[in-house]
Formats: sequence, structure tokens, C-alpha cells
Amino acid sequence: MNTFECGCKTNGTIIEYCSKHQAAGDMYEALKEITELAPRDKLRLPYAIQVVKIADEALAKAKPKED
Repeated sequence: MNTFECGCKTNGTIIEYCSKHQAAGDMYEALKEITELAPRDKLRLPYAIQVVKIADEALAKAKPKED
């Protein structure tokens, strides 16, 4: 069985995901919810603006690349 740096394992047929990759779907949905709920025109605190910006950037990285 091959083990990757993150902790995921595979035997070539079956993949056993590490905790980070198991949670990836939930993390993606949480980021989406943050960006959908945040009223950008009412964000005033620099921290809140930064949180939404980071969430937007993370979601952009997860989008499928267009050819």
C-alpha cells in the first residue's frame, strides 16, 4: 500500500483518504456558505473582509479548470 504525505493510502484500486481529504467536501460547503451569507456591501471590519476574501480564493481554487 502506498502512503502519501497527507496520510492518504492507496493500493492502486482502493483509496483510503486522510482526515483532511475526508473533510474536504464539508470544508468546501462551509466556505460556500460563508461567501453566500456575507453581505459584501455591509462588511466593515477588516477581519471579516479578509475572511470572506480567503474563502473566495479557496473556492476559486476548487473550481474545475475550463479548457
